[in-house]
Amino acid sequence: MLDIVYDKIALPFIIHGGAGNCKHLNDVLKLEKVSGVAISSVLHYSLIQSDKFKFDNKKEGNTSYLLSKNKYFSDKFENTSIMNIKKELKKNIKGIRA
Repeated sequence: MLDIVYDKIALPFIIHGGAGNCKHLNDVLKLEKVSGVAISSVLHYSLIQSDKFKFDNKKEGNTSYLLSKNKYFSDKFENTSIMNIKKELKKNIKGIRA
């Protein structure tokens, strides 16, 4: 599917969604046609699960998904930070500008 889309566009190809840990980002960025990744949920979910975050309103946002202890989420997600992600990408991908 990547080839089908990539061959029809003349823009940078940025992948977004589904990353739960640094390995997921590494795997995608190693693909030749991918220009970059956009991440948000992995950072939000990491913050929400940290001891530093206080739930004032547990019904606000997508917190119900986190609180449900969804099996997919717990098997694929790893708490991280932007600094951790940058460190891992620099270590694992040659020529990365993180």
